[in-house]
This record gives sequence, structure tokens and C-alpha cells, in this order.
Amino acid sequence: MQAKLKNIADIRNGYQFRGKVEPLDLEAGANMPPGVVRVIQIKDVDDDWRLHSDNLPAVRLDRAPEKYLAQQGDVLFLSRGQRLLATTITEPLHDTVATGYFFILRLKSDSVLPRYLAWAINQTPFQSVLRTFMKGTLQPLVSRKDIEDLCVEVPPLEVQEAIVAIDDLRVREQHLLAAIRSKRSQLIQAISVETARRQAQQKRTHS
Repeated sequence: MQAKLKNIADIRNGYQFRGKVEPLDLEAGANMPPGVVRVIQIKDVDDDWRLHSDNLPAVRLDRAPEKYLAQQGDVLFLSRGQRLLATTITEPLHDTVATGYFFILRLKSDSVLPRYLAWAINQTPFQSVLRTFMKGTLQPLVSRKDIEDLCVEVPPLEVQEAIVAIDDLRVREQHLLAAIRSKRSQLIQAISVETARRQAQQKRTHS
């Protein structure tokens, strides 16, 4: 079954900062002062499109943050740049906004898993249609109106759960392969250095 984004999620804009994000110098674990929130930026999302929310900067906003607040279970959909992909907030958050680079998608029912929706947005069929709406060249963007009627496949929940689990395994495999390549490279370097050292030592011995 296909469903339009606007029918399965409320779509809101993130908080548009008027200038550069200026983090406050707060001690770790300190209580948040009134009017201060944490902020999610593009740099808090890794190459596997997993959000890291354990070290978000604190900022003081110049207007009420309520309609920009993000919470566990929301999907953040990047609306600007060359890769308009999505990530899911999987950890509890308090007094946290997402920047205006993101749309905040909040699911309307339990019939769609947040992590499945992010996965579906990131797949080629959705991305191919999305690219027809992108405007600009240096930093392409899409509007909220553009994406509201875009469709995603919505299989039964058990299928969504299986897809999410498989995607977790894919990411884990990539990390393991990267670790193996790194260890192999270190081993080759160590063998090469040791070989060069022995050859130099033998040359000194025979000279």
C-alpha cells in the first residue's frame, strides 16, 4: 500500500536561526536555564544517517521554541543540500529543536514505524521522485508543500520491523568491514616496517 507523507505524518519546519548557531558554555550535566534548548544540526547525523544526540549544543532562542521541538520517534528529513535524506530520533530528548535545514515528521499513528519511514525516504524510488522537486544548484532544496504529496510504500508492521532489522545488520556489517580493513592496513604497515628494519640491520651486519 502507498501513502502520502501528509497522511501518515505531521510535517513541520525546523527552527530557522537568523545567523550562526552560537552554543552556550554550560557545564556537563547542568540544568537548562529558562529559554535555553538543545539543537540538532546536520553535523549530528553520521554517514549512516544515524543521529548522535548525546552531545547537542545548548542555545538561547529569540522566539518561542514550542512548534520546533523534536522528540523521540520523530523523523528528521533534511530539506537542503545534495543528499536530502532522513534520520530518526531514537533516544529521549527534552527541550530540543532541529534547525531549519530539517523538516520534523511526527507520525500520526502506530501503523508506520519511524525508522521504517526514514529508511523508505532514503531509498532510490523516493529519492528519484524527490529530485524532480529540488530547486537551486549550489544548495538544492525542497519545500514542505513539495513533499507533502510524495508517496512511500507502507507494508505491514512485521515487514517494516524486518526491513529495519536488516538495515541495522547492513550498517553493522559496514562497520565491521571498515574495522577489518583498518586492522589489515595496520598489519601490512607493521610487516613492511619490520621487513625494512631487518633488511637494514642485515646490510649493516654484512658491511
